[in-house]
Amino acid sequence: MHKDSEVTTNRTTIGIGVAAIALLALVGGFLLGRSGSEASEVQSAASALATTTAPEPASAQGTVDETASASESGEPPEAIAAVDTGSSTDSATSSSITETNEPEVASSESVNQADETTTTTAPAPQQAAGQLFADNSNSAAQWATNNPNDPRAATIASAIGSQPIARWFGDWNNNVGQEVAEYVNRATAAGAVPSLVAYNIPDRDCGQHSSGGAANFAQYNAWISSFASGLGDSGALIILEPDALALNDCAGSDRNDAIANAVQTIKNACASCNVYLDAGHSNWVAPADMANRLIDAGVLDSDGFFTNVSNYNATGPEAAFGDQVLDALGNPSGLAQVIDTSRNGNGANGEWCDAEDRAIGADPTLQTGTSTVDAYLWIKVPGEADGCIAGAGEFVPERAFELANG
Repeated sequence: MHKDSEVTTNRTTIGIGVAAIALLALVGGFLLGRSGSEASEVQSAASALATTTAPEPASAQGTVDETASASESGEPPEAIAAVDTGSSTDSATSSSITETNEPEVASSESVNQADETTTTTAPAPQQAAGQLFADNSNSAAQWATNNPNDPRAATIASAIGSQPIARWFGDWNNNVGQEVAEYVNRATAAGAVPSLVAYNIPDRDCGQHSSGGAANFAQYNAWISSFASGLGDSGALIILEPDALALNDCAGSDRNDAIANAVQTIKNACASCNVYLDAGHSNWVAPADMANRLIDAGVLDSDGFFTNVSNYNATGPEAAFGDQVLDALGNPSGLAQVIDTSRNGNGANGEWCDAEDRAIGADPTLQTGTSTVDAYLWIKVPGEADGCIAGAGEFVPERAFELANG
């Protein structure tokens, strides 16, 4: 009901009520001079008149019930009208302004019910169980966000930036343990599985495009301890030191010892985490040789190995290569392969460094349909340079756009 109608009704009701009271008083005086039967008849008539002409006011509880029903149906509760005891035009005008500009005062019971409706919220959406974690913090997503008017941005954001891409950690992280913890905590809150790359081995990349890493193995061991301390019980997938075993020309036994120690350190810190070691790719080190390198680096204490991070080989040949490595290892129980499919949609063309005319591959997933392959991951961010068209790790939007379009 509109406010003006409510005010008019209230005036009429109050006027009739006052008239009825006056009538009763008059009758009372009149009765003093009447006989008993006559007095009863007059009193009954007056009572009937008062009952008929003074309707009850609308129930406040009824208003609350209507509000609750509106909330339960998904509609926002309407403002509950305050009881207007005034009868002047000013009061009616004030009431009308209140209705237009701000919610009116409701009874405490009404307010409590409205508060309950407002503060009851649905649980935050969760990613499907077993789904890889995507937090849109990768370089492709960041570039698209920072360049919304670039005609390539939408394609790069949807085809690459939205994917669950592994997060890399290395000598550029100021507090690696804290940053790892922040990342895996977001994944845990989303009900998803994070994938992380530890990339800080001394003499990293043997001084080539991605050179760097810890100054010595003592520093590396301390760094990997800090890295592991942030993992919690996250069930993360750990990609341990890409190229460290396939490209070990500059390394001695200290590197193997450091990687074996890293496996143990991570496993001790996070029993639910899976750790995978470097196995190059199918066109690099022969399977038997690769198996020996893996054994020397402690693969039997890990969950397996990963391939194709530094190349574009198709998934089929990579899986076949992985099976050969597993055969050379004696097919130990509990070991499997992870394949980087981020840039292998068109397969390889013989060039490993920023190859042209390639394409993104199969989406990252833990459901590979192959018992010897634990996951297809995007370990390398499509669009980040290998070191030939730009500095290693630098995001090149034109190359990302080309990969997205195949």
